[in-house]
Amino acid sequence: MLDQVRPGEIAIRYAPAIETAIADIERLLPQDTPCARGKAIMVLSGADDLLDRLHVPAAEQAAIRTVRSQAAAEVG
Repeated sequence: MLDQVRPGEIAIRYAPAIETAIADIERLLPQDTPCARGKAIMVLSGADDLLDRLHVPAAEQAAIRTVRSQAAAEVG
C-alpha cells in the first residue's frame, strides 16, 4: 500500500510531430481538464466521444480534427 500519492516517474515521449499534436490538442481542451495530456492522446487516437463528454465547443472540436489530420499526414 502507498503511504502517499506522488506523480509517476516515467515520461513517455513520442515522435516530434506527435508531441506537437498532443500539445496543440491540450491547448484546445477546456482549461480545467484533468490529465489533459492523457486525454489529448486519447483524442489524437480518435476518441471523439471524449470531446462531447468534456464539453469541448464545436470550433475547438473542428480545430482538434484539423490537428489530428495534420499529424496523420506527417506521420503517415
